[in-house]
Order: sequence, then C-alpha cells, then structure tokens
Amino acid sequence: MLHFDLYRWDFANLRRITTLADVRDADPVDARTAIAVRSRFGAQPGQPIVLRSDASQLVTVDLMTGQVTPRGDASIDQVLSGPRSSPDATRMAYVAHRGGRWSLFVDDTSITVPGDPVSVAWLSNEELLVTLFAGGFAELHR
Repeated sequence: MLHFDLYRWDFANLRRITTLADVRDADPVDARTAIAVRSRFGAQPGQPIVLRSDASQLVTVDLMTGQVTPRGDASIDQVLSGPRSSPDATRMAYVAHRGGRWSLFVDDTSITVPGDPVSVAWLSNEELLVTLFAGGFAELHR
C-alpha cells in the first residue's frame, strides 16, 4: 500500500520526517511545525484490512520528531486540500469538497467565492489569493 510521507531536502541531504503517516500538502508554519492533510485508505498499521473510502483530516506535523497531531476528526464525507497558514501563523485557509461541491474555508468557516476554489495562498495576514474555476476558466481572486 502506498503511503505519503514528508521529507526535508536542503539541496545536499534528504531526511525523512514522517513514516507511514499518510500526510501530504504540507505548509510550514515555522521551522518546527507544518499543517498538512492526512488521507488514509484501507487498513491502519497493525489493524485488519477493512475496505472503506478515503478518510481525510487536517493535521499538525512536528518537523523535528515527525509526530502527527489531528486538528479535528477524520471524515469520509469530505476531501481536504492545500491547507495554508497565514504569515503570522494565527489563521488557516484550505479547500474542501463537501456535499458535492468545493468550498473555501478560513479558520473552519466557509467563505463564499464565485466558483469552485482549487488553491489558496496568503498575501498578508488579512488577504488571500484564491485560484478558482468559474465558467470553464481558471481565475485568480483576492
């Protein structure tokens, strides 16, 4: 079974941060911490194989130890993508597929945008740049 893990590469060395953690889409909050998405499919290590859908959840990753801490419950009713921490590390934005559509969330509150959000980036502590699909085109919105 394929597992996503985090690695640190400094152009000379490659160091594995997590092992069998199923984490991806990491965004460093600071030199020690990142926020990421954990997606698990099938069995958990040491448990019997159970076929089920992908369970998705936001997590915090300690970049020194590799410890993964959930930031909420895992759910098969949503797909999470691209969590991003604000420059001052006090806010978080991400994209989620829930109820048949993609939505933008800031601090776990849904934000209405004119299309389907794909990715998000913080321009400042109060302003986001969002890529979204609307009318067959990819657009950037502030």
